[in-house]
Amino acid sequence: RGKFGCYTSKYVLTQYRRPVYDMQERGKFGLGEAFSQFVTQAGKIVVNDTCCQQEDRKMMPTREAAEELLRDGEACNPGAWADHSRVVAMCAERIAAACGGMDPEKAYVLGLLHDIGRKFGVKHMGHIYDGYHYMTRLGYGEAARICLSHSFSIQRLEDYIGKWDITAEQQEELRRLLEELEYDDYDRLIQVCDSLAGTEVVDMEERMADVKRRYGAYPQDKWDKNLELKAYFEEKMRQDIYMVVGR
Repeated sequence: RGKFGCYTSKYVLTQYRRPVYDMQERGKFGLGEAFSQFVTQAGKIVVNDTCCQQEDRKMMPTREAAEELLRDGEACNPGAWADHSRVVAMCAERIAAACGGMDPEKAYVLGLLHDIGRKFGVKHMGHIYDGYHYMTRLGYGEAARICLSHSFSIQRLEDYIGKWDITAEQQEELRRLLEELEYDDYDRLIQVCDSLAGTEVVDMEERMADVKRRYGAYPQDKWDKNLELKAYFEEKMRQDIYMVVGR
């Protein structure tokens, strides 16, 4: 009836059906009210008679759902970006596990989906915009955030390396969203892993030099920031980052 996108409705029903029926069977609610009450209590989605509203912007897919989203994206736009995403996810999971105090599963999912905007075609800045809005539509606020932040170790839109292939209005939207972020260690983790990964793990400085050759420039402060992030995570792990990710 137009209340849900097909993916969201599938997610809600498969994730929450059993607990909803459990509540109904205990006689506490009718089925419709049980559904509304359960998802409200879960802190995920509030359902009323006209809409589905997001309450928690930090929803993330499961590992399996994220892998399916990437396979779907790869089918829509085949390319090296999908294997790159898998390498970023692997690096992020291993570094998070070695750090302590971070969730390796969350790191893996965020790494897997950081470039999911490439599902919609061969784009530059456009993949950031598309990925952010795609994940937002699915209710995956944490993944949407990473789609936005992963390209900006320096929190400044002007440092983007590549074509500005979105409208001026869309650029201003990204600039505003980026400025509003307060980076956390998951933002920093995916940024550093993005700099370590091609379709396999590579030397960070070699990767940055390759980007510089292909695009003609690489901001020095961004280069320095990536090396600073590498050192930051090595300090947290007390290990060489390449040893941890298996290079």
